[in-house]
Order: sequence, then C-alpha cells, then structure tokens
Amino acid sequence: MVNKNKKHLPLLERYGLWYMKRLRKKQPLKRIDLKAYILDDEERTRINKIEKKAITNVAIAGILSSLVSGMAGYFADPLVNDSASFLSEDNLLYWSIVIGVTIIASLIEILYIYYDIMAKTHALTKAAHLNLFDNENDMDDIAASIVRAALELPNKIDSDIKINPTKESSKVVIIMATILYKLKISVSNFLLKALVKRMMGRAVSRAWLNFLAIPVCAFWNAIVCWFVIREVKIRVLGPSAANEILNKLDKTNIKLSENGKIALLRAVGSCIVRTADLHPNLEYLYRSIDVKVNEPSSAILDDSAIFLTELSKLNKEEQGLVLYILVYAAIIDGKITYREKKLLEEAYEICNKPFNYVQIKKLIHDRF
Repeated sequence: MVNKNKKHLPLLERYGLWYMKRLRKKQPLKRIDLKAYILDDEERTRINKIEKKAITNVAIAGILSSLVSGMAGYFADPLVNDSASFLSEDNLLYWSIVIGVTIIASLIEILYIYYDIMAKTHALTKAAHLNLFDNENDMDDIAASIVRAALELPNKIDSDIKINPTKESSKVVIIMATILYKLKISVSNFLLKALVKRMMGRAVSRAWLNFLAIPVCAFWNAIVCWFVIREVKIRVLGPSAANEILNKLDKTNIKLSENGKIALLRAVGSCIVRTADLHPNLEYLYRSIDVKVNEPSSAILDDSAIFLTELSKLNKEEQGLVLYILVYAAIIDGKITYREKKLLEEAYEICNKPFNYVQIKKLIHDRF
C-alpha cells in the first residue's frame, strides 16, 4: 500500500515518530511477525501488563497533579475576601496563585502522560513483534497512525482516495461530540462539587472542595488511557489482519465482475462514511483493495445507498465475497457503530442471508 498523496506531517506527529524511532533503535526487535494480530498467550500477557501499567501511571499522574492544585487552593483560601464576589478583583491574588499552580501542575502532568504513553505504545508494538520502520511507505504510514493514536491526534483525511468520511453525517453532531469530550473533566468536576455541596452543605469548607478534583482526574485519566492504549493495540494489529483478509481474497476461485470489484471498494467506503471517520485500518484495507481493483475514476465509492443498490445486482458468489469484506471493514477499527450495524443488516437482507450480530461482534474480541 503506497500513500499516493503523502502530506507534510504536523509538528507533534513528527516528534512522535522521531521519538518512536529513537526507542526502536535502543530496543530493536529480536524477531518480526508478519501476522502480528495472531497473539500467543505470552504476547497477550505482556500486552495486558503494559496496558495495566499505563493506566496506573496516568491515574497516579492525575492524582498528584490534582493534589498540588488542591493544596494551592487550600493554602491560598485565607486570601479570599468573603465580603466581595468570589470572582472579583479583590480575590485576584487567590486566583493568580491557584490558576498559576494548576497550569504548571497540568503541564507537567500532560508532558509526563505523553511521554509515558509513547513509551508504553512502543513497548506494545515490541510485544506484538511489529516492524514499524523500514524502507516501505506503508510501514511509515502504520507507524504514523499508531503515533496519532498515542497522542490523541485526529485521523487524517486524504482526498485522493475519493472518500468523504463525513458525507452522511451531521457536522453539528460531530462538533458537539468533540466539545463534550474535551469538557469531560471540567463538567464532571463541577457536577461532583455541586453534589457534595448539596449533600453536606456547610459541613464541608470551600477549601476542601478543591481536593474533589483528585478522584475525577484520576478516573478520567484512567478511562482515556484505556481507550488510547486499546486504539493503539487496534492499529498495531489491524494491518496484518487486513493482509490476511486480502490473502484469502486472492485465494478465492470466484471471478469478480467489474461491478463486483467496485462493490468491494464501496463496502469499505460505506463503512468509512457510516463511522464518519477515516480510520487508518480502514484506509489501509481500502488502498490495498484498490491496488487489486484499480478503481474507475468515475465511480462513486462513498455512498452507502449506491452500494446497497449495486449489491443487489451481483450474483450469489460475488455477494458472499462482498459481505465478507463488508464484515471485516466494519470490525477492523475495533468497533461497530449503530449506523454500521444497520448497514450490515440491510446488506444481509438484500443477499437473503441470516444476520448474526453476536457472531460478528465476537470477531472483534477474537481479533483485537
């Protein structure tokens, strides 16, 4: 798979790649697994230990950062002028101390978390015996996608593959979901403080309320880290799983028509627009199929309605093969969204095949 339109990488992503290369030089692989998604018991145990260690570390970082911020608020509380508004200029010194200490503690916390997650990400790729860097462009792309997951950077959007991920999604919903995600800690902290004040009233002082952020930050750090490490794991295992899918496609005796070949690309494209995200595993699968199919320049590949209509026109053998690709395109990013599930249901109904959602979900557990 060659990225036809390799763009200039953002600064943070370039730094992440540089750091990963540095770690790989210090800790080279003893062996390389082409089928990295097939993990033995020893590899699974090692990966689980790495995941637990990463979650523990970021939770502790959140506790320490919130503790420092809480102590600043506690010791600065005597400076508050209760006769004036809490947010007035009379309390400027209090806020300067609390905000200043909080910013410094948060910066140290963020830097440590990035450093530790990058180190754990490299350890995870090493545990899976995944080759990250060589002279092949696709290896660099895989490494970049793993770095983006570790640093919580958004997936890139490449116009050259003729897929618009947000084509069938509401822009307002996407923006609101992003805002809510970013405000998760602030909102949780505010709600917890309001709940405690309502339950305990004057029994708890304003100074002690500053320490309520400790469990909130530790909780969210752990949750976010779990999602980040899981996403890293999916991106580590995804490309080799995609290659195995394509190998099975090569070995089939089914002769695909031109419409059948395009349907394979439309199956992947439909999953991209139904998730509203160009996940790197989906991009890898799409580009790899495109190498075999050589997409027509005039074909519309990111419209799920067209995909379903054209699917109904294929013969039974072609439909079975397209469904096979559709299922793996739906799970290769480690989840099946509600809209993807509806797509699968419609596709199976068109092909007059029984739809077993439990079995499809099990594939995610078995693969990732």
